[in-house]
Amino acid sequence: MSYDQKERIFKLFYKRYFKKIRLRAMRLLSNERYAAEDIAQETFMRAYTNLEKIVNRTDFLKWTYTVSRNLSYNYKRSKQYSCKESLNRRLGADKEGIELSDIIADTKNQAPDIATEQKELMDMVSNAMGRLASNYKAALKLCSIEGLSYSVAAIELNISPNAVAHNVMRAKRKILAMIEQHN
Repeated sequence: MSYDQKERIFKLFYKRYFKKIRLRAMRLLSNERYAAEDIAQETFMRAYTNLEKIVNRTDFLKWTYTVSRNLSYNYKRSKQYSCKESLNRRLGADKEGIELSDIIADTKNQAPDIATEQKELMDMVSNAMGRLASNYKAALKLCSIEGLSYSVAAIELNISPNAVAHNVMRAKRKILAMIEQHN
């Protein structure tokens, strides 16, 4: 592969996937923006170095997801997380999602019963997710929280896209059942 070809291919992959990789790192790191940016940049530096080994688009995406995941886990291990949540953590799958700090600030202005209800609901969902089987939890996290397609999640989980869809559906049903059972 010539230098010009490598440069063109890398620029194309960078434009298509950098934001996805950065968002994935942000989700894995509870939305620590600067660390996620560093991890995304490091992922693409490594991708550029190994570009000749990565044959096609699917391989590139899978490879960068794996590298960004490993770098994120290494970062978390090195940091020795002592708190569970970052106040900068974005809630929701969209870019305009609100931050946890916004909710904390907003609950001060809400009636105590509404703020308590919201906290109880968040706790119930979190508790229910914690009790899910690992295959359901992983599929739900990748598709519903991280916003990956079933096809990409299937590559990540090494199962078929139909199995991913089934696991997401079952996870949602189980969470709803656990919440209803609690009430």
